[in-house]
Amino acid sequence: IGEWMSNLLQRIITGAIIASAAVWISYQGGAYFAFFVICLGALVFSEYVNITKQYYNKPLFMLNAILYLVFSILVLGKISLYNILQFVCVCTVCLYFLTFISKPTNYWMPFGFIYSTLPVVALIYIRSYSFTYIIYLFLIIWGTDIGGYIFGKIIGGKKLATKISPKKTYSGAIGGLILSFVAVLIYLFINNSLSYSLAFGAIMLSIFSQYGDLFESSIKRRFKVKDSGSILPGHGGVMDRVDGLIFASIIFALILIIAK
Repeated sequence: IGEWMSNLLQRIITGAIIASAAVWISYQGGAYFAFFVICLGALVFSEYVNITKQYYNKPLFMLNAILYLVFSILVLGKISLYNILQFVCVCTVCLYFLTFISKPTNYWMPFGFIYSTLPVVALIYIRSYSFTYIIYLFLIIWGTDIGGYIFGKIIGGKKLATKISPKKTYSGAIGGLILSFVAVLIYLFINNSLSYSLAFGAIMLSIFSQYGDLFESSIKRRFKVKDSGSILPGHGGVMDRVDGLIFASIIFALILIIAK
């Protein structure tokens, strides 16, 4: 119990600092927010490469790093997100074709570029839409993570996906869903933005967030890695914290584009 409480305290302190910084930077918006998510994407890319390093030789790593740098310049240069998305797609196709002549042939290398850039584009689009929406998304992700951790530890019970993530339980999944939904309802009510579509969206995005978490766990399981990194005390790596955000942000951005 002592070890669990110590780990929980670390998670709370680190999480509070990260959440405060994320909210403040999101409120500032513009170049501040763009730079923030670009840095997150770069850290995700770095950790992803470290996990799947057997599929990266030095030239392929340098090429990916240069492409991410160009991507960052385009984002900060306020090029339209549509053109940036085209750039990401073209780069991914080119990287995919390079896998046929690289040793060993793989799809892990080109996927890393999408995994680290698409969420950046999605988050910037959501923030440009509304500050309320980006906080709405953050509350879903944080509520899902916190609820999953607390309910999973206290209630436990049947495992959700033993082969992928042995510690995750159905109680944690349901607890995360409930806490994120309640947090969003309170936020939307205070903000006078409560609607059936946003309330339902919170449930759907929480589910996608959990899928993102499991997906990242499957990558770590495939490469026999416990944590994506150790940069965040009590949390592991950046990928470990934004895995749910990666999936949920892309889905939410697509919903906003379709609904526009």
